[in-house]
Amino acid sequence: MTNVNPKFALTAVLGLALGLVLSSVRADVKVQTLTHFGGIAGMGASNISDTSYLQGHKKRSESNLQFTGAVFGTVQKLMSHGDKGGNSVTIYRVDENRKFVLDTANKTYRESPIYSPPPPSQAVKTSPSSSNSGQPKENDVRVVKSEFNVQDTGKKQTINGFQTHEYLVTWNVETENIKTHEHGRSLLTTELWNSEDARFIAARKEQAAYGQAYAQLLHMPMTTDMTKQYGLLQMRYLTHKDIKPFADKLSRIKGFPVVTDVKWEAGCTANCAHSDQPPPQQEQSSGSSGGLGSLLGGLLNKNSAQNIQSDQQPKSTDGLSTIFQSHTEVQSIDTGSQPASLFEVPAGYTKD
Repeated sequence: MTNVNPKFALTAVLGLALGLVLSSVRADVKVQTLTHFGGIAGMGASNISDTSYLQGHKKRSESNLQFTGAVFGTVQKLMSHGDKGGNSVTIYRVDENRKFVLDTANKTYRESPIYSPPPPSQAVKTSPSSSNSGQPKENDVRVVKSEFNVQDTGKKQTINGFQTHEYLVTWNVETENIKTHEHGRSLLTTELWNSEDARFIAARKEQAAYGQAYAQLLHMPMTTDMTKQYGLLQMRYLTHKDIKPFADKLSRIKGFPVVTDVKWEAGCTANCAHSDQPPPQQEQSSGSSGGLGSLLGGLLNKNSAQNIQSDQQPKSTDGLSTIFQSHTEVQSIDTGSQPASLFEVPAGYTKD
């Protein structure tokens, strides 16, 4: 079976749901989020808490990573982090092209530029044997079914003080290997509880303005083309002709996600060589990191997000294996003034 790249699928679903809008209005922003990550095929299960502060083109990120699975959880304890996990604090000064990584335990910091000009390009010599001769690689897998749906369920509830309504996004892909005749299936399910609260609108405006400044510092091209901005054309099994109906369905999603539950399941469904074969490995992304694509963003069934204590993922009732799942929620948004000292190295810290 060939895998659907979850990174780009999630990027499209979440990126378009955010509905970023640019504005000249300036405001400080503080956003607290929490993620319960189920790991990849169970490995790396963790809880991630993050508090981000924005003030114009300055950003501070305070994160805590706590592994909850047996393997990485034990390693983390041995590294003297105990059960509380590891903390990190990073300050980004886009206005000055500087990044500071703080070691709060030892009161030290590391400083580096956010962007450094690349060295002069070197001509790359390739031998005829290393060339692919311009021949496209043969694909043994064909898509026999691809269904993408967005449903406004009509359900409503209050989450963390935000009035929300639910959207259910599913992408079901079935494939066939034309050589082995094995049939596979991949199912990506995203449950969104969205809000149109004014705090989200203010926060997203500031995040978008900061993101544009960051991209300009890195000399990244800016685009308003939705297919390029959210990597839709890089999603496997999605061609140019599929983009419009795909985007039209995503445009039904209104507001901003307070809670995002994502579950990706996959497996062989017919003519399998081994009925007990392990789930397919996650495909490596060929896209660039950063921006909305790096959200990873993330992914867990809401019902099991609170209690991930095992490095083994459950088996679905229909025979599919859970590749990963996660639960991400916005706990609070504050658009009040933030102290300028948050974006400076604290007094008493020494350079590492």
